[in-house]
Amino acid sequence: MIAIPAVELAATVVAVRTCSGRAVDKFTRFGLTPAPAQQVTAPQVVECLANLACRIADARSVPRA
Repeated sequence: MIAIPAVELAATVVAVRTCSGRAVDKFTRFGLTPAPAQQVTAPQVVECLANLACRIADARSVPRA
């Protein structure tokens, strides 16, 4: 999911990117609202102007770890 925030969320965007979603519930910590997406399992961010659902179509060029 790619969320497109308004400029008013700039400080929140910076803060969100500095912590791991595996260790912290980012929606709760930063006061954001999740909403279910129709095509993917990642939640949408209600406060954002747009949410774009994406899927990898061809992973052959992605290095495997």
